[in-house]
Amino acid sequence: MFKRRLEISIIKFYNSETNLLITGPRQAGKTTLLSKLIPQDLGKKFYYITFDNPDTRLELATDAFRKLEGINTEILIFDEIQKMPEILDLIKLFIDTNNRRHHYLTGSAQVLLLKKIQESLAGRIGIWNLYPLSLYETLNFKTSQFLDLLLKKRENTLKKNFTVSIDKSEHITKNLDIIQRWGGFPAVWNLKSDEERYRWLLNYKKTYLDKDIRELSNGTDILRLTRFINILADRSGNILSLSDIARDTGVSVTTSKNYIRLLELSYQIYLLKPYFENSSKRFIKSPKVFFLDSGLLRVISGTAQQDKLSGSEYETWVFTELLKWISAKAIPPEIFYYRTSGGFEIDFLLRYNGLLFPIEVKNRGEIHSADISRLKRFKAEYREKCGPGIVVYTGRQVISFNNDIYAVPDRVLFT
Repeated sequence: MFKRRLEISIIKFYNSETNLLITGPRQAGKTTLLSKLIPQDLGKKFYYITFDNPDTRLELATDAFRKLEGINTEILIFDEIQKMPEILDLIKLFIDTNNRRHHYLTGSAQVLLLKKIQESLAGRIGIWNLYPLSLYETLNFKTSQFLDLLLKKRENTLKKNFTVSIDKSEHITKNLDIIQRWGGFPAVWNLKSDEERYRWLLNYKKTYLDKDIRELSNGTDILRLTRFINILADRSGNILSLSDIARDTGVSVTTSKNYIRLLELSYQIYLLKPYFENSSKRFIKSPKVFFLDSGLLRVISGTAQQDKLSGSEYETWVFTELLKWISAKAIPPEIFYYRTSGGFEIDFLLRYNGLLFPIEVKNRGEIHSADISRLKRFKAEYREKCGPGIVVYTGRQVISFNNDIYAVPDRVLFT
């Protein structure tokens, strides 16, 4: 069982956020987090209800208030709440009339959740996202989270903190290989062989298409959607062009837009917005598309048996690690990509406390001075608004360049 960063945040805000919604992909660990880890650490009694069970939905279809009002526990957990969204009005009533009990909700799809929550639970519930395991979590917090230094330290103090010792243990190397090639779903980490991991991810894809998509959108052509997902996987890490993917998949732009929305709302992909300011410079306005698990992406793309990640697969993995780190923070940084209409691009841009932190991604083990040219140009343009620049790469040495720019191994940046 892995300790999750989000667990720390939930415990920290236990008294102020008595009602929570935790959303994220199926099998990311939401149920385990709430029904096992959180109650055990807090020492509280809980009652667990899952709407994945049709018998439970049938039982609570009538006289739900009487059946739930008498439950005498400190925490009441509602799992897969999107399966029975009508229960939200009753939960609202409980929240308004019972300040002692904590209500924790989970959902693996936000398509049925967010609109209803905005109507019923606005201002009454905290919302957190839980994604599959990060590299940091697979190490069970055996290291300090290096990314936090990036936000807290600047210039001379940062240089000293960046000269940390790099753990070259077999444990980190093994975990890094597994998470890059097979992703972070906890079930994958309980398996021993690559064959088992491949089979699990393949079955996850089939189950997701056959079950979840049909529940989210009745009448969706699964064969067309499967082809759409296969082609979209080859574009992970690229700027999304609906017209291009519609042409390549043989569906209309409108259908492509609907498919993208379905995949986004069910936590299979993430649309990363570009960063731009109100100025005379022209910027790209389309988002980048990223799959949310590198292992699932490689199974869909047919590259799971290859040892080395492609450039787009590696960039996708880096993005997922950044997103997992951000999602567990009480005050999360914003994340963007940066690209002008003239083609000048920065892979990722973090905005936090008024500063911009540019990050470039290089899928190789050596970094040269030419690799920091775009970071130097960006920092020169934004000057006082810009924090340290980072090149994340696959090597093992932290390299300090001039202009407050650093090459940081992935095994260091994400642990």
